[in-house]
Amino acid sequence: MAQTAAPIPKAKTKPTLGQWIQRVTEKEMPVFGRTVESVLSVAHNDDSTVSELARVVLQDSAMTARVLKLVNSTYYNPTSEPISTISRAILLLGFDNVRDLSLSVALIDSFVKGPQRDKLNEEMAQSIHAAVQARTIARERGDRSPEEIFIATLLYRLGQMAFWCFGEELAEELLAAQNSAAAKPEDNEKKVLGFALSDLSWGLAREWRLSDLLKQSLQNASTHNPRTRTIVLSHQLAEAARSGWKQERVDKLVADVADLVGQSADSARLMLEEQAREATCIARDFGASEAIQYLPVPGSEVEPVDEAGPAVEYPEPDPMLQLAVLREIKQLVQSRPTFNTVLEAVLEGIYRGVGTDRTLFALLTPDRQTLVGKFALGDSDGRLLEGFRFTMDRSHPSVLLYAMAKRIDLWVTDQADDPHAALVTPALRQALGTGAFLIAPLVVDDKSIGLLYADRMASGRALDEQAFSSFGHFAAEANQGLSHIVRQRGGAGARAR
Repeated sequence: MAQTAAPIPKAKTKPTLGQWIQRVTEKEMPVFGRTVESVLSVAHNDDSTVSELARVVLQDSAMTARVLKLVNSTYYNPTSEPISTISRAILLLGFDNVRDLSLSVALIDSFVKGPQRDKLNEEMAQSIHAAVQARTIARERGDRSPEEIFIATLLYRLGQMAFWCFGEELAEELLAAQNSAAAKPEDNEKKVLGFALSDLSWGLAREWRLSDLLKQSLQNASTHNPRTRTIVLSHQLAEAARSGWKQERVDKLVADVADLVGQSADSARLMLEEQAREATCIARDFGASEAIQYLPVPGSEVEPVDEAGPAVEYPEPDPMLQLAVLREIKQLVQSRPTFNTVLEAVLEGIYRGVGTDRTLFALLTPDRQTLVGKFALGDSDGRLLEGFRFTMDRSHPSVLLYAMAKRIDLWVTDQADDPHAALVTPALRQALGTGAFLIAPLVVDDKSIGLLYADRMASGRALDEQAFSSFGHFAAEANQGLSHIVRQRGGAGARAR
């Protein structure tokens, strides 16, 4: 467990860059909560899988909603093909893009709550505006990954955003220096802090092991590298346009962009002004509506939109989402996926569509002697997945063994009149907790290979007939999909790992 960083000393003691990096990463970033730590863990592990990233995002309902809103926007999804699950978003947009998008959402969610709101929103507006411009410039250049450039541009002023969020007295001192002196911002930063805020950006990027492209842009904005030049040029344009689009400095930067993308200055200006308008939509989607008033929108003023209220802690039943996810599972099955990929999509449908607190799939070991939990959603502390390991001994009946042997879905309660309650063993109750739950066997080639589990124990909400019926629909879709995969592969050897 990381030790709490010592508070930053008062401005007169000139805190070091190292102290700032330590403060932001160890003291202030609990604002991130477990989600950001988990996203960073996935980002740092080269062996991370789609399922691990999906699980991390889905543990945070607010992040899930924000990421799905973004990936369904015309900006990310110009085909307008609905994307209803995180798993499908990863498959369509790519692991790295969804991972970096999730991290960016989490960072912005933390920074928008800082005390220096005006300055912070100015920084947020510039970063979002620059990112939108950079992505479009990258596309026009034929860049191999415009999304990577978008994220790197969005985080290019990470140090500035962190400082204005957590700077306290030092932020006030630096703001006063900037307002009273004609010196360059970087000179004021070095005078007040002893370092430039761009150095803090680089330090945080290194500490969090963010993309090499971002670090390269911060260290050496070479004019010979079109990718880093795109990032820096987009920020220069976003900063200059804050004083208006009709000025000589903006004209010069527009000409530089035109040269970079091989267009006329007039065509480039039309493109850039249109993207400035598009930035207002992206700001809303990222949850930074307060920053919209600081965006330099040509020829119009945009009123900020109030943020939505706090996210519901537990997913509510959503019949339309259920149908959308069931359709996506059918499409997914046709693409020759793995067992795990199908079952993770099924779990996401149960968790977010049926509206459960926890859901899990478990598989039998190859010797069919033990049922082991493989993947869970809503299991924030990991106890359900860790404890879901049961011996399938026919001499010791259990409700799990019964459901798999009879191949029937069960709604099990702790009521005395429930005929299945007696089959809930003490070990199972200890692992699950007290309350009702749903189980359904996973059947392939007329043989049970595992089961699905769901409950609403944490929230105390009651299960009902609609939840049981919907749960059954997803179980049936899972069994059909898994059987189809086996037939495609010519046998029963295609087991989830």
